Amino acid sequence: MNIAKLTLLLFLAFPTSIAAGEKPSDIVKKFCELDFSGHRLNGVKYKKIIPLVNYPDEPSWDTAISIKSYILESEKIDGNKAFIKVKYQIIGSWPAELSGINKYSEELFELEKFNDEWKIIKYIVYPRVSSQVMCSEYKYCK
Repeated sequence: MNIAKLTLLLFLAFPTSIAAGEKPSDIVKKFCELDFSGHRLNGVKYKKIIPLVNYPDEPSWDTAISIKSYILESEKIDGNKAFIKVKYQIIGSWPAELSGINKYSEELFELEKFNDEWKIIKYIVYPRVSSQVMCSEYKYCK
C-alpha cells in the first residue's frame, strides 16, 4: 500500500483529528457536534471524541440529557488555558428524570494547550444528545 492510500485511510478513520492552530472554540464545537449526535453513548463512536480530550476515560453514563440545541456563548483564553461557555436548550433526561436538570443548561468547558493542540481537560457530566437521536436510536421521544 502506498503512502497516499495509507494517509487517506487514516484521515477517513479519524476525521476529527486536531489540526495544529485550531482555536479552543473549534475543539469545543467539534465535541458538542459529536455529543449532540450521540457519540458519548457508544463506545465505538466515542473514539472520535478521544483526540479532542485529555482526561481519563469517562464513566459509563446511566443517564443522558436530551437537548434541542446548544450554542457556544463565550471564549476566554489565558495563556495555555481556555474556557468556553456553552448553553444548552434542555428537553429532558433519559431513562430517569434528573432532579434539578436546569443546572445542566450551562457548562464551562476547560481546555489546555498541549504541544500546540488544545484539548478539553475536564469531562462534562452527562451526554447532551439531540432529541431526534434520542427518539430514533433510543426510543426516548418527548
